[in-house]
Amino acid sequence: MGHEVLRSGRTLVTAQVAVVLLLTSCSATGPVASAPTPASIQGYLDRHPHAALRIADSVGRSQWIYEAELRGDTLHGLRTSTMPRDSIAVAVIQITEVAAPRFSTTRTLGIVGGVAAVVGIWRASARLLKGRARLRCSWRLTSA
Repeated sequence: MGHEVLRSGRTLVTAQVAVVLLLTSCSATGPVASAPTPASIQGYLDRHPHAALRIADSVGRSQWIYEAELRGDTLHGLRTSTMPRDSIAVAVIQITEVAAPRFSTTRTLGIVGGVAAVVGIWRASARLLKGRARLRCSWRLTSA
C-alpha cells in the first residue's frame, strides 16, 4: 500500500510540473510596434485593455508594466502583477521598445512533445526494469 501511495504522489508532482511548464512555455514576447509612438501604443491598448507590456527605455533598461494604460504622452501601470501594487509611469518619449506576451504554437508543441517523450521514456524504462525483476525471480525459483 505504501508503494502505491508513493507512486500516486510522484504522479501528482509530475503532473503539476508538466502543467507549470506548459503554461509558462506557451507564450513568447513579441514587439507591439516597430517604432513606439503614443498612437501605436494606444492602438494596442485599445485592442488589449489592461495589457502587460515589456518596455525598454532610452537607457536600455527593460521592465514590465502591468495593467498598462496611456494617459497623454505617459504610459501608466503597475510594477508587479502581485502585491505590493506600486505604480509606475514612463514618458513615451523615453520608450525605445514595446513588447507584449503572445501565444506561441511552436513553444507549446515543443513542450508537449518534450513532456510526451519524457513520459514515454520513463514508462519504457519502468517496464524494462519490471521485466528484469520478473526474470530474476523466475531464475532463482528454477535454480533452487
